[in-house]
Amino acid sequence: MNKVYIDEECNLCTSYGNWISNKNKSLDIKFQANLSSHEINLDTLVYEKNGDRFYYSDAVINSISDLGGIYAMIKVLKIFPKIIRDNVYKIISKFRNKF
Repeated sequence: MNKVYIDEECNLCTSYGNWISNKNKSLDIKFQANLSSHEINLDTLVYEKNGDRFYYSDAVINSISDLGGIYAMIKVLKIFPKIIRDNVYKIISKFRNKF
Protein backbone atom coordinates (compact mmCIF):
# COMPACT_ATOMS: atom_id res chain seq x y z
CA MET A 1 0.00 0.00 0.00
CA ASN A 2 1.29 3.46 -0.92
CA LYS A 3 1.63 6.03 1.86
CA VAL A 4 1.71 9.80 2.19
CA TYR A 5 3.36 11.24 5.29
CA ILE A 6 2.07 14.68 6.25
CA ASP A 7 2.69 17.27 8.95
CA GLU A 8 -0.46 17.04 11.06
CA GLU A 9 0.08 20.57 12.41
CA CYS A 10 -0.04 22.10 8.92
CA ASN A 11 -3.45 23.02 7.50
CA LEU A 12 -2.22 22.87 3.90
CA CYS A 13 -0.68 19.43 4.48
CA THR A 14 -3.77 18.11 6.23
CA SER A 15 -6.01 19.44 3.46
CA TYR A 16 -3.80 17.77 0.86
CA GLY A 17 -3.91 14.51 2.81
CA ASN A 18 -7.70 14.65 3.01
CA TRP A 19 -8.04 15.51 -0.68
CA ILE A 20 -5.74 12.79 -1.96
CA SER A 21 -7.12 10.12 0.38
CA ASN A 22 -10.64 10.89 -0.90
CA LYS A 23 -9.41 10.39 -4.47
CA ASN A 24 -7.35 7.26 -3.72
CA LYS A 25 -8.98 4.96 -1.16
CA SER A 26 -6.02 2.57 -1.20
CA LEU A 27 -3.61 5.30 -0.09
CA ASP A 28 -2.57 5.26 3.55
CA ILE A 29 -2.16 8.68 5.20
CA LYS A 30 0.46 8.75 7.96
CA PHE A 31 1.89 11.53 10.11
CA GLN A 32 5.50 12.71 10.02
CA ALA A 33 6.02 11.26 13.50
CA ASN A 34 6.25 7.87 11.74
CA LEU A 35 9.36 9.00 9.83
CA SER A 36 13.01 9.00 10.82
CA SER A 37 14.30 12.15 12.51
CA HIS A 38 16.30 12.93 9.34
CA GLU A 39 13.16 12.81 7.21
CA ILE A 40 11.20 14.90 9.73
CA ASN A 41 13.94 17.53 9.58
CA LEU A 42 13.59 17.71 5.80
CA ASP A 43 10.19 19.32 6.49
CA THR A 44 8.56 17.88 3.39
CA LEU A 45 5.67 15.78 2.26
CA VAL A 46 6.88 12.19 1.83
CA TYR A 47 5.30 9.79 -0.63
CA GLU A 48 6.14 6.10 -0.35
CA LYS A 49 5.42 3.84 -3.31
CA ASN A 50 6.54 0.22 -3.52
CA GLY A 51 9.16 0.86 -0.84
CA ASP A 52 10.63 3.92 -2.60
CA ARG A 53 10.29 7.31 -0.93
CA PHE A 54 9.84 10.58 -2.76
CA TYR A 55 10.39 14.04 -1.29
CA TYR A 56 9.50 17.65 -2.12
CA SER A 57 8.07 18.20 -5.60
CA ASP A 58 8.56 14.56 -6.59
CA ALA A 59 6.31 13.50 -3.71
CA VAL A 60 3.52 15.78 -4.87
CA ILE A 61 3.88 14.97 -8.57
CA ASN A 62 4.07 11.21 -8.06
CA SER A 63 1.26 11.02 -5.51
CA ILE A 64 -1.09 12.99 -7.76
CA SER A 65 -0.09 11.27 -11.02
CA ASP A 66 -0.74 7.88 -9.41
CA LEU A 67 -4.41 8.86 -9.20
CA GLY A 68 -4.49 8.23 -12.94
CA GLY A 69 -6.79 9.77 -15.51
CA ILE A 70 -6.49 13.51 -15.94
CA TYR A 71 -4.29 13.70 -12.83
CA ALA A 72 -1.50 11.85 -14.62
CA MET A 73 -0.94 15.00 -16.66
CA ILE A 74 0.80 16.57 -13.67
CA LYS A 75 3.92 14.69 -14.76
CA VAL A 76 4.37 17.41 -17.37
CA LEU A 77 5.87 19.47 -14.52
CA LYS A 78 8.90 17.20 -14.69
CA ILE A 79 10.05 19.18 -17.75
CA PHE A 80 11.26 21.76 -15.23
CA PRO A 81 14.57 20.98 -13.55
CA LYS A 82 14.18 19.33 -10.15
CA ILE A 83 16.07 22.14 -8.42
CA ILE A 84 13.52 24.68 -9.67
CA ARG A 85 10.54 22.48 -8.76
CA ASP A 86 11.96 21.81 -5.29
CA ASN A 87 12.69 25.49 -4.68
CA VAL A 88 9.10 26.40 -5.56
CA TYR A 89 7.95 23.62 -3.21
CA LYS A 90 10.16 25.01 -0.41
CA ILE A 91 8.81 28.54 -0.90
CA ILE A 92 5.23 27.27 -0.64
CA SER A 93 6.22 25.13 2.34
CA LYS A 94 7.78 28.11 4.09
CA PHE A 95 4.49 30.01 3.97
CA ARG A 96 2.17 26.99 4.26
CA ASN A 97 0.66 28.09 7.56
CA LYS A 98 -0.62 31.27 5.91
CA PHE A 99 -2.83 29.30 3.48
